[in-house]
Amino acid sequence: MEQALTIVVFSHLRWNWVWQRPQHLLSRLAKRHRILFIEEPVLIEDGRAAHWKLDEPEPNLRVFTPFTRIPEGGFHDHQLPVLKTLLDDLAHRERLHHP
Repeated sequence: MEQALTIVVFSHLRWNWVWQRPQHLLSRLAKRHRILFIEEPVLIEDGRAAHWKLDEPEPNLRVFTPFTRIPEGGFHDHQLPVLKTLLDDLAHRERLHHP
């Protein structure tokens, strides 16, 4: 049996913002593959440490929103060190391996 791929998508769109072509295509791909949809970071306003928020809107589709203490929005260069740490943790938790 063919092993399903894991598709990791970094998006500037929020999954639940407006249903557009990316959500349509990824929902269809999720029928055969595991999808990890990573949204742009959100600023933490309560002083907690950087962390992920996870939503699972459909089977095989996981939406991860990183929360950081970095005020620059989007995938800004200042976000990258924090995101790298979060992504390393995510890769371990989701059992993502390099070929």
